[in-house]
Amino acid sequence: MKLIECYIENFGKLSDFKYEFSDGLNTIKQDNGYGKTTLTVFIKAMLFGLDDTRRSSLDCNDRKHYLPWGNGRCGGSLTFETCGKKYRIERSFAAKASEDSFALYDLKTGRPSEDFSARVGEELFGIDQDGFLRTVFLSEANLSGKNENKSISAKLSDLVGCDGDIGVMDEAIELLEKHRKIYRKRGGAGEIGDIKKRISELEGKIRDLERLEEDLLFTEKELATAKAALHELYGRQREYEEKIRRLNAERLKKNYENQYLEMQAAVTEEEQKLTRLSDFFKYGVPTQSEIENAREMASIARITLTEKRETEGDELSELSNFFATGVSEEKIKRATELAVDEALQRADAERAKKEAIEREERARELPSCSPSDLDDLTKELISSKKVNKSWRILIPLGILTAVLLVGIFLLIIGIRGYRAEKSALSLEVAKERAAALLKDPAIFLIKTSDALIERLYSEHTRAAKACELKEEAKLLTKRAEALTEKADAALRDIYEFISKFPLTDARTPADAVATIARKYAVYKALTESRAASDKRREEEIAEARAKAAHAAEFISRFPTVSERPFDEVAVKLLEYTSISRSVARMRESLLEFAKEHKIDTGALKKENPLPLTEEGGTEELSTKILEYERERTLLERRLKSLSDEIETKDELISERDELRARSSEYESKLGVILKTMSFLEAAKDNLTSRYLSGTKAAFDKYVGLIGLETGEDFTMDTSFLVMKNENGTLRQPEAYSRGTRELYALSARLALIDSLYEKENPFLILDDPFAYFDDEKLARALSVIKAVAKEKQIIYLTCSESRKI
Repeated sequence: MKLIECYIENFGKLSDFKYEFSDGLNTIKQDNGYGKTTLTVFIKAMLFGLDDTRRSSLDCNDRKHYLPWGNGRCGGSLTFETCGKKYRIERSFAAKASEDSFALYDLKTGRPSEDFSARVGEELFGIDQDGFLRTVFLSEANLSGKNENKSISAKLSDLVGCDGDIGVMDEAIELLEKHRKIYRKRGGAGEIGDIKKRISELEGKIRDLERLEEDLLFTEKELATAKAALHELYGRQREYEEKIRRLNAERLKKNYENQYLEMQAAVTEEEQKLTRLSDFFKYGVPTQSEIENAREMASIARITLTEKRETEGDELSELSNFFATGVSEEKIKRATELAVDEALQRADAERAKKEAIEREERARELPSCSPSDLDDLTKELISSKKVNKSWRILIPLGILTAVLLVGIFLLIIGIRGYRAEKSALSLEVAKERAAALLKDPAIFLIKTSDALIERLYSEHTRAAKACELKEEAKLLTKRAEALTEKADAALRDIYEFISKFPLTDARTPADAVATIARKYAVYKALTESRAASDKRREEEIAEARAKAAHAAEFISRFPTVSERPFDEVAVKLLEYTSISRSVARMRESLLEFAKEHKIDTGALKKENPLPLTEEGGTEELSTKILEYERERTLLERRLKSLSDEIETKDELISERDELRARSSEYESKLGVILKTMSFLEAAKDNLTSRYLSGTKAAFDKYVGLIGLETGEDFTMDTSFLVMKNENGTLRQPEAYSRGTRELYALSARLALIDSLYEKENPFLILDDPFAYFDDEKLARALSVIKAVAKEKQIIYLTCSESRKI
């Protein structure tokens, strides 16, 4: 098989990417991050698809790893050649494998092909995806990895698709291994280990319970002793308590009597305070709301009567001076109308003047002849006429054809021509004829000069137009003068109006009138506001005086001495209320105290209280009782715990015996599983040993190309593990340096490919597998790759110039 071209629409970080493969070695040297590994995964995905795994790690989930983050279809195409035919695979990948798409085209016909299905990789190479990756994909991570794979083994043994062969044995061994792990795992885990561990725990608990039975008997004896001691101590304690109770009752009675006398003295003291406060409120005790109401009235009255009236500032005063001569809205309105009319009239006058000047200029621009010149032109026109002498011919012809209508017409024209020749024309007649000719030259049959007629007509037209323009100019001038007179009259009235006011900053009379109107509007509003404010002020002062009188009348009822009388009354009221309530409560408490403690209030006197009774013996007894009670409680708890634990002994014994029987059963089953696995492994090794000789021979060939030892010094097992025989001892690959170990692995991998792909020669993908080689081993590895490239197509990717081929 040979790769020809790939196109990546979107896959991982690669987008709109195209690469054409050549025969033999294809070296792609690019920096890290270019997408080299992404390209190799894309080729694998085109042949085998992407696994539909649920793993969350991106390293273990190619679908999640390489789906593009942005928008765009994930996928592309791969063109390859096999068996002399060229095909193109087209795949797209989605978040779910069920939404993926696959198409195969025969490039010769351009039509879809059914030569291979979506499992094109397996159908081409006869091996699954895992086996394919373990062979033709070489990277630094998997160069020396485990190569064993059941599909590899089956293919090498030419047993693919046969029931009962290595593939089935591998599945059987895996199933047996799965069941084996149920019973026994490494480290003693598994069902058997868990059961034995539980049996050991149960036997320990049973032994412990047998020892606890002895502790139970000893604890019962200790508990009986503690209970007897407690009984004796409680009897002695009751005797002491009775004695102390009698003495304490007498002591308490004296103490209660002394406490009653103290309470009575406190009541008397509070009553005296209340009497003093009653004198302060001899005209009545106010409420707190009355005090606050009077205080608020006095405060409002004081603020209202002492506050200065807010004025409108100097603006009203200034406006009053401004309108000192008096003014009315009608006059302001009239002045405003005059200002508007004056402006409009002056504008109309200016327009009329401009139009008059324009017409005069147009009249002057019209060139015209004088009256004498017009007369000369008229004479010249008349003198230029030529008499039509055809009448002399027309008369005879007319006589001859008089009978004809045409002859009559010609006769009339001839007669008229004769009369024209004979008539003597004056200058006035010539002018009239000229004017008639100008209006309708066609009425004359005489031949005249067209240029003279056009000139005479033009001069007459210009003269008439000039006269018309001059007449219009005169009318417009008169109109302008009339409008100017009206505007001047309006302006005089305006000046007469604004002269009454002290204006200094008006630019025009109209501005002055507008200023006066604006000031008057403000003046009127301020005047009305002042009138309303004065009325409100009078009402507020009257109300404030009434409130002040009410507050003064209220405070005069109390003999206050401070500068803040309302605060003093409020404090006295609070004190009076508090003491009144206190006296009532104290009197009630005094009665309840005497009743509760049965005190005879008739003849009481204060005495010193009786001394406390000696209670040393009682305290000692109480301490001992507490100690024994604590000991009894602990013994009872221990006895209860021991009894509960001992009761579980039979259950533990029963569980132990059951687990012993189950352990024996599991041991027997495990033995059968281990023997079966042993037989299957032996059968598998016997079966797979067929291909080891061919693979070993190919391995020796590549070891020779690399420059390592050959011969019988190396062995290879059925898992493709290479070991070196040194002095009769087989050494594992881990015994050698990493570079040497990976050279052996490279040789084994190439040998495996030779043995595995005998019919279909695959391509190789090397994703920088020699990153950790030193210079010497790198040179050996590259030399063998060059040799292999002569027979196989190789895609070699690296990020280092030193490792470039």
